[in-house]
Amino acid sequence: MNDDDLLLGTGLDGETGRPLGRDLDLDLALRVATGLRLPPAEAARDRREVERRREGDLGGRWGVLEKDLASSGWAVLFPAEGDPEVRRALEPLLALRREEAGRHYRQLEGPEGYRPGEGFRELAQRLGLSPDAPDPERFPCHLLLVGGPEQIPFEIQERLGRSYNVGRLAFDTAAEHGSYARSVVAQARGEGPKRRELAFFGARNPGDGAMAKTCDRLVAPLARRTAEKAAGRPVAAHLADAATKARLGELLGGAATPALLFAAAHGISWGAGHPRQREEQGALVCQDFPGDQAWAGRGPIPPEHTFAAADLVGRDADLSGLVAFLFACHGWGTPELDAYPERESGEPRRLAPAPLLARLPQRLLAHPGGGALAVIGHLERTWGYSFLWKGLGDHRQPFEEGLDMLLDGLPVGAALEPFRDRALRLRVELAEEIESLRAGEIREHESLVALYTAAHDARNYFLLGDPAVKLAG
Repeated sequence: MNDDDLLLGTGLDGETGRPLGRDLDLDLALRVATGLRLPPAEAARDRREVERRREGDLGGRWGVLEKDLASSGWAVLFPAEGDPEVRRALEPLLALRREEAGRHYRQLEGPEGYRPGEGFRELAQRLGLSPDAPDPERFPCHLLLVGGPEQIPFEIQERLGRSYNVGRLAFDTAAEHGSYARSVVAQARGEGPKRRELAFFGARNPGDGAMAKTCDRLVAPLARRTAEKAAGRPVAAHLADAATKARLGELLGGAATPALLFAAAHGISWGAGHPRQREEQGALVCQDFPGDQAWAGRGPIPPEHTFAAADLVGRDADLSGLVAFLFACHGWGTPELDAYPERESGEPRRLAPAPLLARLPQRLLAHPGGGALAVIGHLERTWGYSFLWKGLGDHRQPFEEGLDMLLDGLPVGAALEPFRDRALRLRVELAEEIESLRAGEIREHESLVALYTAAHDARNYFLLGDPAVKLAG
């Protein structure tokens, strides 16, 4: 992943061990990008928001979020046809937030819940959501969605996250929802582990340029910077040869479990409907994997080279108090369709039979021995544009700002705002470039494709867990 070659993602094909990144057909990608013209009203709103941010006017959003929930508010949105057992299982968490948020608490369920097939605009109008900075007097700043993507689509979460502090809970059973709720409440009551450590984990598989760049120019610098800023907190970096599956197991529920884990590795990807996809999509490829060149021709990547949800099953683990940031392709989830067209057909490739959440983050939050507080991760593929930029080199600002927010005691959901801010700016820039192209101006194809890819990459950071939880310690 050279500075001039940023279209390589951090992911591996589970069947072959080969990188997911593939050269895009620039002409085809250009035609896709130019077909994504924003509606005039939405484009104008984006431009106004960019100007407000440039002037430093965020509508008091962060001033509100720095205060308690009684000032900023907290809401939960259930599917209109959701399982009542799930709501009952979450009651300990709901009671806690109801107590903390007071009159700024909202519980939306039944007829007020998310309705099947409802679009964002329809939902926003029905709930009275502001198109500008959030106002707790109108709607709470923190919003928890309850349900998988088949109940509340990923797009709804992304659109809500442009203005609100949004997280999601989705497990297979009501009991898992209850386990997570009890873990969060225990931590809030001061009954959980007193974790203060911060850990960074970065694989650097042999002969792998993408992971070399990720380890050396994202994870290692973040670890050094955090060590300088995190007064009184021990910081450990587990990089390259130290980034083994065994070490990751110690960090995820073992004796070395920290308050914060930032882990970067290839995320494994299986074809749509593959028998291993549901349980292993987005599993982290550890340093144990010898690299795609050495692995060539040896078949599917075996479980001993990856850390997947199954590696937590049956373990006497305690993940209470953990906040994890997983930088990996499909590390948070996978949409049904690829955002990038197939070269042969020009149609989007099917990535999964239906949109799915990665199983590892779900198991981290719902572990019966004590669940993690939250997992931030990436939907679909990650790209070099996340931390490198042509002509500028290293560009880690969203990661640095997000970590600063966590260390400063802001809610975990706030750490996504720098990524949303970048996505907003790129979306406006892309819209302006497309308008110039439509007006007959000549544009370099590669730069337009870069804008499209980078904007899509930035918008795909999501949170699993309650957005109001905070870093332990």
